Amino acid sequence: MTAQREVEIKLKLPPASVGRVKKIPLIQALKTSPKRATEVSVYFDTNKHKLRKNGLMLRVRRIGKRYLQTIKASGNARLFERAEWENEIADREPDLSRVR
Repeated sequence: MTAQREVEIKLKLPPASVGRVKKIPLIQALKTSPKRATEVSVYFDTNKHKLRKNGLMLRVRRIGKRYLQTIKASGNARLFERAEWENEIADREPDLSRVR
């Protein structure tokens, strides 16, 4: 399982303002055009939400024919940052043998 750090910033803006995002120099400097893809994400927890209550998130995401299992943990990370572990798995069910 590969440990990574995720830095996530979510923005909420009116649809009419989205065009202005393309004018941001950092966005204009991107060498590749955005690509559209369909992803299906399923989140897992116990009936009593034990994962969420302990600052964890378990997700399986289908991208094309691939399945990626992701665990995200809040806690000791800095603002906008949390620990993340991601593995490719065989199918749509979580593979808990890949979790330490």
